[in-house]
Amino acid sequence: MRRTLAALSIAAAPLGAMTIEDYQPLLDNSPFLSVAFKARIAAEATITDYSFNGYADIAGAWQLCLINKKDGLASWHAVGADVGGHKITDFNPDTQTITFEKEGISSTIILEQVQ
Repeated sequence: MRRTLAALSIAAAPLGAMTIEDYQPLLDNSPFLSVAFKARIAAEATITDYSFNGYADIAGAWQLCLINKKDGLASWHAVGADVGGHKITDFNPDTQTITFEKEGISSTIILEQVQ
């Protein structure tokens, strides 16, 4: 009897939820997760290893210059590119900000200003 129940529970398990986005509504609305825990999750998803140092409109597409703070290397990326596990979802030239997304959490960085 035990073997039959185990087989039934495995067969009935949903297979649809495979990414963090599938669970995001549960995380957002959970009464068991503290505000501090949610803030820590957001901080872990924030892009901190890169600085935004320039941009150019090349053939009608924005190219964004990011510098890796760990090794000092610069690289150019378009909207939609993956940078260190973060996807560039938007660039706003008016505010000079780039919006990134990782695991359903958005973060924004602003253009570094020369002093």
